[in-house]
Amino acid sequence: MPYVVQISILKVKAKKKDQPVKVSPVEKVKANLEKKGLTVQKLKADGSYLLIVRVHDGDLTNVMSFLSDLGVGIHFGIINVYPVAATVPAIVPLDDGEKKDSTAQRLPVEVIYNQIAGGSELSFDYIMNIIVAAVIAAAGLATNNSVTVVASMLVSPLMGPILAFTFASLLQDKKLALKGIAAELAGIATCWLCGCVFGLGFAYFGPFFGWPTAQMADRGTADGLLMGVVIALPSGVGVALAVTVSNINSLVGVAISAALLPPIVNSGMCFVYAFLGPVIDEFVQRDVYLTISGYSCLLFAVNLVCIYLAALATLKVKQIAPVATRSLAWKDLPSANERYASRNKLLSQHKIRLTGDVAVQRLFARDSAPNHQQELSSVLSE
Repeated sequence: MPYVVQISILKVKAKKKDQPVKVSPVEKVKANLEKKGLTVQKLKADGSYLLIVRVHDGDLTNVMSFLSDLGVGIHFGIINVYPVAATVPAIVPLDDGEKKDSTAQRLPVEVIYNQIAGGSELSFDYIMNIIVAAVIAAAGLATNNSVTVVASMLVSPLMGPILAFTFASLLQDKKLALKGIAAELAGIATCWLCGCVFGLGFAYFGPFFGWPTAQMADRGTADGLLMGVVIALPSGVGVALAVTVSNINSLVGVAISAALLPPIVNSGMCFVYAFLGPVIDEFVQRDVYLTISGYSCLLFAVNLVCIYLAALATLKVKQIAPVATRSLAWKDLPSANERYASRNKLLSQHKIRLTGDVAVQRLFARDSAPNHQQELSSVLSE
């Protein structure tokens, strides 16, 4: 799928009337993009410039990295990326004469981040999808219907939060990691409680369906743990590869193979039935169902760890790294965060509280000052 990269750069205004107006480095960015063989359309609006570039999907990552090296999106400018269904004339991949590393052919980190972050939201829809998937899985486990169990895996959103804290581990993003962990824990708790409720409501029909069914028993043995490792490791590789290229078909297949949700539901059902079953049927052995419940929980834990490790290794091979916070083209220019931290430290040292927007903007706008006292006095005088 081709992409349109839109770069917005504001025009720098002169601080005083007698000073010439400085123009943002839009021409430098445009010239460098054209050197790479890209066609750049330049538009001018009031106070800003707009550069529009059509990019082949295989070159999007390189173009985004190149723009970061120039400082776009870090020290100046805004980058927006839009996928397009088709474009005429067709976009030809860039040929810079260098051999391309196939392992680095993926979506930009920023695009992958937005996709993963959106799939790990702890929301009403997330919880409802968990409940729906858990009910479908419970029905399949209770009636020994493998097709129904597979259907529940397609609805389950449990893989999203796992991807979130896996991706966050590489990016060192604590906020995304905590967000993924919170959503995963909420999903696990909801699944297990749904299993308990289903086990409580259908405990009377347990002897009729021949509990534990094969679908229930297979997820409660030590042999099942070994098979879980064998399946979870390639599933982790598959889900990492799918998310880096936005391959929906692969994600569907991985969702089926990973089987994260059914073991949790099975654990809740067997746990409740271990206490109600002997009351309904004297031949029900409590230890058997407690064992199945415990092994089912352990199976989920093994699957989660294996998927995490396999996905983490795959993302490293795909050269996923933290987003740049400093450009190569502006080595001496501090990042925005560093400038803000320096100014905040200055204010805290002098115990100053600024309430005027003009003063704050003036303070943050300066790249440097002869000394702190001069800068401080200048700010306070406004």
